[in-house]
Parts: sequence; C-alpha cells; structure tokens
Amino acid sequence: MVKRFRWGLRPLRLSGIGVRLLRLVVLPVLVLGCAPKAVATEAPQPQPARLGPTSTPAPTAPTPTPPPPAPTLTAIPLPSSDDWRLGPDEADLSLLVYSDFQSPAGARLADVLADLRAIHPHDLQIVFRPYPLWPVHDKALIAAQAAESAGAQGLFWEMHDLLFSSADEWVALSPEDFRAWLEAASRSLPLDHQAFERAMSEGTFEDHALRDFAAALASGLPGAPVVFLNQTLVPMDPTLNNLEALLRLSQVEAQGLPPGPPPAARPEKAYLALLDTSAGPIEIELYPASAPQAVGSFVYLAQQGWYNGTVFHRVVPGALAESGDPTHTGLGGPAYRFGNEIDSSLSFSQVGMVSLRNDGPGSNGGIYFINLRPLPDLDGTYTIFGRVLTGLDLLQQLPGRDPIGDLLLTAPLVIESVSIQVLDA
Repeated sequence: MVKRFRWGLRPLRLSGIGVRLLRLVVLPVLVLGCAPKAVATEAPQPQPARLGPTSTPAPTAPTPTPPPPAPTLTAIPLPSSDDWRLGPDEADLSLLVYSDFQSPAGARLADVLADLRAIHPHDLQIVFRPYPLWPVHDKALIAAQAAESAGAQGLFWEMHDLLFSSADEWVALSPEDFRAWLEAASRSLPLDHQAFERAMSEGTFEDHALRDFAAALASGLPGAPVVFLNQTLVPMDPTLNNLEALLRLSQVEAQGLPPGPPPAARPEKAYLALLDTSAGPIEIELYPASAPQAVGSFVYLAQQGWYNGTVFHRVVPGALAESGDPTHTGLGGPAYRFGNEIDSSLSFSQVGMVSLRNDGPGSNGGIYFINLRPLPDLDGTYTIFGRVLTGLDLLQQLPGRDPIGDLLLTAPLVIESVSIQVLDA
C-alpha cells in the first residue's frame, strides 16, 4: 500500500525538524533576532459547498442551528512516477510544490527552486503539481494545459520555465491574447507545434487541469504556492534562505544527530578546548566544577566532530558571537537537551565567558555564545561553562552576521576543528 500523509496533520517531534521550522518564525530576539514572514499564497474562492468532500451549504433556517460539519481533508499522495519530477530519484531531500503558473509568488518560487537545485544537484528532487487557481486567475487553466501539452511531448519543465520566466509578458493579457502569446512563445521550444496547438485548441488537457485544481482544493490546501519538505509543510515564506536553512536541518537530521546526554565532565580534572580556526587559534578554559553536564556535552560533541566546519553564525558586533551549529542556521542541535547549571560565582560582567544558548527551561544543546563586552543582565539565565583565554580579539573583529539573512554568504572565520585536553587539576 502506498504511504500517504495529510496536510497539516503530520505530528511534530520536539527534537525533530518540525519544531525547528516553527523556530524560524518565532524565536527570542536575544538568541536569533530573525522572524521570516508568513508564507504568501493566493487563495481560490470556491462556493462553500465545494470546500471539501463533506462540506454542506450554510443553513437557510432563520433560527440558530448547529454548524455544518468541517470539511474532511483527503490524503495527499507521496511523490510518485505520476508526478512531474526534476532531480535524482534517490535524493534524500524532496520539495513537493503546488503552484499556479499565473501566481507572482509562484514565479518567485520557481527562481528559488532553480537556485536550490544548483546548490544541491545530487541530493534534492523537485516535485511539481499544478494548482491552477481558475477562480482567481483568468489564465491559470490555459497555462496549466500548456504545461501538460508540452509534458506529453517530454518538455514539461521547458514549458514550466518559459511560463514562469516570461510571466511579466503575459499575466496582464486577456485570455485570448495569452493564447496568441503562447502560440508564438512556444516556438522557442523543440515541440511538435501542430500537435501542441491542436491539443490547446481542442482542450485536450482541460479536464486534467480541472482535476488538479479539485484535488488540491479538496486536500485543504489554502492557496498557491504551497511547499512540503519531505512530507512536512513549510510554514513560512519559501525564500531561498529559508528553504536552504530547512534543507540543511533536514540533512543533518537524516545523517543522525549525536545521541545523549553524554556523561558529565569530571570536576577534579582540568579541561582545555582549542578551536583551530581559519583566522588563528582560540583557546578556552572549561569549568567542569561549575557546569559538569555542559562541559561533558561540549567535550563529547567536539570529539564527535560536531563542531568541525562550524562558523559564528550570529554575531552582534561588540556584544556577542554565537556558534556550535553545523547547519549555520542557529537552529541545529544534537538529539538531546538538558537544563541550566548556574554558578553564582560566574558572571557575564567578565568578557569572554562561554555559555550555552537556551530557548527556555531544559533546552541546552550544542549552540554556545561568547560575550564580547560585559553583559551582566544575562546572569542567572544561561549556563557559563568556560572562558576564552586567547583569541578573543579574533571574535571582536568579526562583522555582524544574521544566521538566516546571511546564510549563503561566506563567513570570515571557520572553526576547522576543536581539540580537547584533559589534565589533572
């Protein structure tokens, strides 16, 4: 039996990518300071009775009556050989896209998807399902038929690209003028033009386009475009940076996050961490007596290679620098979480304190930050587990960086490896 899922009903695990998706929308300003806009879609406007398979018309009686039953969402099938797919079938990452060729947001998304395929040529597959919003867009059905007609000749993606890339030329045309434009523009493709024009004039794929619309609408999709990443709805604006962040998080999860929690550090030992960076070494003294669990976790992740290749993904110049996430998004972390360890003798009044970032009680993981100036207001809220001995000047020279906004920009400093020395105190 083919496995199916329902839009909006997939459970989200606290340690899974679903929660991290939502953290892109709302996250404490101190920690991330980035809140992408909600996803922009264009919604169809059908009659109430058409919303779903169990919808009923609104009651006409003047006296109060129970509300009509809520629409039942039909299952959205997983990507299959029946879909229009681009990219390797063995790809670990899949973006299922419902879109309308006449949608401006759909055209922007098409450019984003092209960029993502260039970044992930071997591990990303794009699955496209037409969602022609004919109640909203007067040429949506015509465009969808053109794509299917070209697809019948093996040129779906070429027509897909032509429609989206040239949208500014035809979206304001009348349906009749759009048909004329389409006939001329399609000449740039290696089609059997007589067969293509015959299919368009005879409406060969009109029922197909109407079925695509009805299937998407019956499934409860709110409009177009709508994007799923590996069966999970993408709940924010599908910009290049947002989708790239989600792909990276999904990749790290698929590879297996370090389990835990690891054993606590031994308080009677002395621990030193050496960060070998592209700009020079940074040496950190760890505090196992003050934060044995935090030090044990940092040592464990370092020995697992978790920190190799990480950057300071968030930098507030003159205030703090944050690192510890192999996805560079500020959202990645190991599979385990643990609570704060507060030592009142330690304070952010001192510069160069190394502390774990948390997103609330019991949420410490692998991300840490270093204060570049006194920040005593943070005392008592974050676990301090070390202090920079040398190399603080490298961090104080870093320019500002936002983990999502600057995700695709080259970082000026890369932590190439982290080594740990354990000595007798």
